[in-house]
Amino acid sequence: MVPASFTPTPEQFPVQVTQELRSQQSKWTHGYTQSRIEYLENQLRAAHFRREIYRLDQGYKDFEAEDLLREDIRTAKTARTVMMDKISEWAGPYGEDHFKSVVLPQVWSDFIKYVKGEPAPEKAEEPIEEEALAPEDLEPAPEVAVLPSARYDDLESKPKSEVVPPDEVSLGDVLTKIEQDNSEN
Repeated sequence: MVPASFTPTPEQFPVQVTQELRSQQSKWTHGYTQSRIEYLENQLRAAHFRREIYRLDQGYKDFEAEDLLREDIRTAKTARTVMMDKISEWAGPYGEDHFKSVVLPQVWSDFIKYVKGEPAPEKAEEPIEEEALAPEDLEPAPEVAVLPSARYDDLESKPKSEVVPPDEVSLGDVLTKIEQDNSEN
C-alpha cells in the first residue's frame, strides 16, 4: 500500500502537447470555424426580415446589409486560414471541453479582430503556476565526467577478419554440372 502523499496527482504535471492532440484541436477548430462561416452564409441567403444580423429595422438598406454580410464572410474565411496556420502558437495543451467552450470562441473573436486590422490576438494559454526557487535554494549540478565514445575510436585497434571471395565459376563448369545432373536422372 502506497501513502497518498507519494502518489502524484494529474494536476501536478502539465499536459504534454502531442501530435495527436494538435490533430484533434485542428479538427475542432476547423469544425467551429466552418460552423461560424456557414451561419453567416445562411444569414446572407435568408430574407431580410429573418436575418439575425444586419436587419432592415436596424437602419441598413438591403444592399448595405448584403455587402456587410459578404465582407464578414470574407473576414471569417481569412480568420479561419490564419487560425489554422498558427494553431501551434495559440492552441495550448487543452482538452476537448475547455478547448471548445472557452478557447475557441475567445481565439475566434481575437482573430476576427486581427483580420479586421485591430491589435493581434494574444496566446490563449493560461499560465501554469510554478513555485519559484530563490537562487540560494538551488543546488549546483553535480560534475559529470564525459567519456569519449569507444564506438569509432577503437575500430582501428581491433583485429580485422579477412574477406575471401568465393572461387569463380566458369560457364563450362556450370554446363558440366548440369550434364552430370541430367545423366544421373
